[in-house]
Amino acid sequence: MPIRVLGYDGAAYRNQLRKKSDDLNRYYPVITIVLYFGESNWNYGKSLYDCIEMTPELMPFVNDYRINLYSMKDISPETLNLFSSDFKIIAEFFTKMYSADKNLTFSDRLLDHPEETLDLISVFSGDRRFSDEYNKLRSEKHEGGISMCELIDRIEERGIEKGIEKGIEKGIEKGIEKGVDKGKSELLKKLVDLGNSVKQISAMFNMPETEVERLLAIQ
Repeated sequence: MPIRVLGYDGAAYRNQLRKKSDDLNRYYPVITIVLYFGESNWNYGKSLYDCIEMTPELMPFVNDYRINLYSMKDISPETLNLFSSDFKIIAEFFTKMYSADKNLTFSDRLLDHPEETLDLISVFSGDRRFSDEYNKLRSEKHEGGISMCELIDRIEERGIEKGIEKGIEKGIEKGIEKGVDKGKSELLKKLVDLGNSVKQISAMFNMPETEVERLLAIQ
């Protein structure tokens, strides 16, 4: 990464050099910031010296080049409060994503560029729920801005709805199972009344004896 940044910065300065007018004898500084979205700590080089093999004798003649690296998971609350653009939402998302404190909340500011912001979050986190929910909002012709808080509320609400639907579905399945078991139980009890043993019923229906006994025990 230090070598890449050195190339980016060098290209920017070279571009200034090509466009320099006769009355301009100074150049503007180029600052490159590297944002790291990983969960683990950055374990790679942060300077040119970290990337090249060099003897101590050469060091006085080789200029070092350091990168401005910011790990998103380690941004402090104080630094977060300094942001005012959509990048604040991005920084908040990754800070909370890797934080042990699950009660952290998002600011309720409206997104200026929701599609781009949520797509970036989706790409770097692998979590498409936010961009998918935003696309649903657009399809519903939602008017006005959208905040991360509102998106989270909608996602949680949809999750609850799905949970309720799943619960109802599971309940119906369970009811059907109980109904089927009840019918089987009544049939087997009639066979027992006719003088059939558990072993005979087991052979008759190719059913384990333990299952026959379970069904016969149903009240």
